[in-house]
Amino acid sequence: MKNLNGDPKKNYGYGVRHIQMICMTLNLIALFIARSSLGVAILAMTDMKRRNDPDITVYDWDKRTQGVILSSFFWGYIVMQIPGGLLAKRYGGKPILLFALLSNAVICVLFPSLVYFGGWQIVCACRVLMGMTQACLMSSTHTLLGKWLPEHEITSYAGIVYGGIYHFTMI
Repeated sequence: MKNLNGDPKKNYGYGVRHIQMICMTLNLIALFIARSSLGVAILAMTDMKRRNDPDITVYDWDKRTQGVILSSFFWGYIVMQIPGGLLAKRYGGKPILLFALLSNAVICVLFPSLVYFGGWQIVCACRVLMGMTQACLMSSTHTLLGKWLPEHEITSYAGIVYGGIYHFTMI
């Protein structure tokens, strides 16, 4: 391939699809961090040792309530698995992935205020919504991988994209 001057274009071993794979991996990492962050945050939110600190709000949620809150993500997740695949097939992966990213970002930004004013019921509602939008995540990623990559590269790049999620979530 040549550039505008007619000189051969230098290829440094990566192309647009490689940048797309990095972006997809970063999107998935961001959503997986949003998914798993409450598991860590709920420990600090319910730490009764901090009850006397006036700057920190401590919620009196028992273990059962904490379990309901943490599992509520998967209530929405399980409901939208098949519809998410159908949506990605019909509308394409980009708008579905964009909607998942934006809706989860808005929920994460509003989350502290919603918890403070709405209690654990609002937390559950937010987690269900997060689960519903993130259920479409894998199917939209599959759709994009199928469109953007040559057939012989799909499996190797899919392994990189999906493997990156778990490696970076651990960090």
